[in-house]
Amino acid sequence: MEQLRANERILRHTGGTLSQAFIEGEVALPVGKPEMAKVLMVRGRAQAGSVESLEARAMTDGTLTLSICYLDEEGTLCAFESSSTFKHTADVPGAQAGMRGYADAYVSSVEMSMTDGRRLNIAAVIDLVFYIQDEVDLAYCSADGAPEDLVTRGQDLELVRRVARATTATEMDEEVVLTQGLPAAAQVLLSDGFAKVQQAFAEQDTLCVEGELKLTLTYACEDEQTPIAQMFATVPFSDMLHAPGAQPGQQVQVRATVKDLYVSPNEEGDALHVQAVCALEVEEEESFTRNALVDAYSLCHDVELEMEPLYTCCRCADAKGTTTQRETISVGENPIPARVLAAFASPSAVKAVAMEDRVTLESVLTCQMLYMDREGQLCNYTYEWPIRLEEEAAGFTTQTQVQATLHVEQIQGVPAGAGMDLRVLLAWQVEGYREQTMSIVRQVECGEEMQTPQAGIVVYFAAEGDQLWDVAKRYKTSIADIEKYNPDCAEHLEKGQKIILLCRKHG
Repeated sequence: MEQLRANERILRHTGGTLSQAFIEGEVALPVGKPEMAKVLMVRGRAQAGSVESLEARAMTDGTLTLSICYLDEEGTLCAFESSSTFKHTADVPGAQAGMRGYADAYVSSVEMSMTDGRRLNIAAVIDLVFYIQDEVDLAYCSADGAPEDLVTRGQDLELVRRVARATTATEMDEEVVLTQGLPAAAQVLLSDGFAKVQQAFAEQDTLCVEGELKLTLTYACEDEQTPIAQMFATVPFSDMLHAPGAQPGQQVQVRATVKDLYVSPNEEGDALHVQAVCALEVEEEESFTRNALVDAYSLCHDVELEMEPLYTCCRCADAKGTTTQRETISVGENPIPARVLAAFASPSAVKAVAMEDRVTLESVLTCQMLYMDREGQLCNYTYEWPIRLEEEAAGFTTQTQVQATLHVEQIQGVPAGAGMDLRVLLAWQVEGYREQTMSIVRQVECGEEMQTPQAGIVVYFAAEGDQLWDVAKRYKTSIADIEKYNPDCAEHLEKGQKIILLCRKHG
């Protein structure tokens, strides 16, 4: 029945699928760099590339960048970066060939051993969280225009469609003045950052984004008492993207990723020059509802139904915030800290569970500290810190699927007894999705007219799990007729419940 067929272009979400990639290899010191005598720190950051979606799988390539800080034979601080690529495939339920996707990458751990003064052996674990989000065609049947003898059963589908989409690369070129009291910068050792979106909205044919780059900058100083210093900085950014079809008032989603980051001191050493590129993918979405057939039968004809499994996932809530966590740690048999010079923390992939108007987030922070011991020697220490957050999140329920991100905005370490006291400022963000999994009618085919049954009264005793619809369909009658002669009937029947059915001759 062509008059029942309908088509929609919808935005489909599947995601939150966690997988791990393992990378092993050798890192060589660049030509011209002095040989390594002592490695102080190896920090890794990972970036996933494009995602190719296949049937129930997704593939990505990515880049692992290692920042190595070390001392040479003369005790001079040095640093260099090394990048390598990787490929990874993961099982992603609901993924289909041709769908677009993306992945978030987190360096879970990095282990290192020196082969000699110019080579390191590296083993890294990268957490990858896959998300598939693309437009697909949905073909379904609705009750509109159905013949009188066709009895239909519909269900509302909560769907999302894309109104507008745009991408761009926002460039930042700023000079960040050193915080008062910090020594002058001679060489940048380590720099890291993430993009934090403050607000996003739509105007006519335009998508607007405002945010800031949150930076952790570590540099070497020409000061024996303070050979290493660290500061946290913020660089604002904004962009207006041309997006035909964009309209005010709809929900705008932004994915912001730092693609390039280069930091260097100025000649005076009292400021750091930051050059960065942030990739923005911006989409405007619109929610709507459609009623689709999930079952149908005819009172007069044989009917064949072509069914289609449907999985949809619609965004229904979001929340974000910051929180401060504190932990006192021991450095074990390592030298006792006298002064913490720099501290870093990287979260693993986040596990999130929704409750009523709340979410629970769990992750592990890999914390690395550079410090001076009581003999004035530079030391390093790594600590894994399990984090559990319980945050308010209006609109979330126990049925909500959660996608979560966690970033470290600042971390501070101070000596405490035989260890350190760590304080970290975390920025978290969660998005809630409502899943729908069902079978819908894609096509209705009416066959030959059924043989006219003998008129009469049938007494039926309900089996376990029977519903009123099942009984009406089985005996080719209507729910209205059953309810007329059985006023106490409910949709779900009790086992053994007696029902009187009046079977009429068709026509």
